[in-house]
Amino acid sequence: MRLFLPIAVMLVVAALSGCDPASDTRVVSAEDVRVLRALVNPFCSSGWKQVISDVPIAPFENIAGHGDAAKARFGLGLDVGSPVGAKWPRGDICPSVLVVDDAVVREVLSLETSIPPRWTYFRERFDDARKLTRVSLPVYSADGRGAALYVEGTCPYACGAGFYYELRKARGEWKVLSSRNASKR
Repeated sequence: MRLFLPIAVMLVVAALSGCDPASDTRVVSAEDVRVLRALVNPFCSSGWKQVISDVPIAPFENIAGHGDAAKARFGLGLDVGSPVGAKWPRGDICPSVLVVDDAVVREVLSLETSIPPRWTYFRERFDDARKLTRVSLPVYSADGRGAALYVEGTCPYACGAGFYYELRKARGEWKVLSSRNASKR
């Protein structure tokens, strides 16, 4: 009975405050960041600047209802959406890749009034970055050596696509194995 009362009080307080005690409040781990770094590593030497939103994105197939091919890969779900409160650490990953507060990204993009948007304000604010990328949190294989994540890129004009990436950890280092366009079955 002693244990039941504090738990019941916590559940009532959570319910009254609008919190769901069963919601996913996963934080971004150091391993998640290592996977992100491996994913963007090829862009680090390209000199083509991009901004990554600090808010993890839900995968395209979950949003559009096209199935769950990525879930089948590891028997886990990328389809759970973005965990409440999870944020990629902000700052430079390398000189070409910057993780930025999503509210700032949305504010800057809201200034674009031309049709199609030219991303003038975006490029000015983010040191001539020409791409906005949103990345889901990774899901891991049971042995912890495989990871999958969803990446969505947006840029002016006709650019923009979503991809699933598969990574493998060997000798303590993550490497991208493959990618698949999210719009294809």
